[in-house]
Amino acid sequence: MQTLSGLLRSGSVIAIAATLGVASAGAQSPPDPAQGAIDGSGKFIPATKPEGGMGPATPEAWKEEVAKLIEKTGETTFRIGRIQCDRATRTISFPAKINAREGLVEYALVTTKGKVHEALLAAEVSPLHLHVAALLIGLAPQGEAPKPVPVTIEVEWATNGPAKKLALEDLLALAHESPQGKTGGTLARGPWHYQGSVVDAGGFAAERDGSIIALISDSTALAGNPRAGGDDDTLYLPNTALLPSEATPVTVTLRPVPPAP
Repeated sequence: MQTLSGLLRSGSVIAIAATLGVASAGAQSPPDPAQGAIDGSGKFIPATKPEGGMGPATPEAWKEEVAKLIEKTGETTFRIGRIQCDRATRTISFPAKINAREGLVEYALVTTKGKVHEALLAAEVSPLHLHVAALLIGLAPQGEAPKPVPVTIEVEWATNGPAKKLALEDLLALAHESPQGKTGGTLARGPWHYQGSVVDAGGFAAERDGSIIALISDSTALAGNPRAGGDDDTLYLPNTALLPSEATPVTVTLRPVPPAP
């Protein structure tokens, strides 16, 4: 098992968010009024900006904050809130639901406090917990100038027969012709980019904004869409032909793209 001290190379986001009360609250708990409030779009507005630093001052304090989030469930498996991860298979899984079957979308996945009016999927999970899982399995960007990590993303749900499992890109259709394809086609097959969000004066941005997988450019989202023409906010639609009914429970799974042989 990777030591908690090994996580500290990317652990500052955890310490900062925990300092703001995010880590213990999770994605579904309302913020303390003294910390701030959620506006009409689901965005967290901090009451005040942190002063004198944004997290525990020592590595020992960081270890304590990280340790509070992680529950070991097996030899290589862990639970962080509603997030399951496996260091042997390098997978992260969590529950979500179909949020939209029609209309333009700008996000593939948000939290239920995020921009649900423009998202294909919604999940009652904490982006902070998801990022801790990414750190545990070595999925998060690392280094002084971190580059996004290519990942595959699958969505699975129960049927009357075998479970249905599809690549996330198959569940999204193109509203008009673009560099990605013709009108009505699905997104080009290929990886998504796990970018890990950012930390700003308000804390861990993905937790505050509820943005998990963005279709258009959004540095606050945990993961983004690297496909050509991705900045077009009129391009993406739910692929109704393949989607189950709205509110259907699904499981979302992320894993790193295997290195080329």
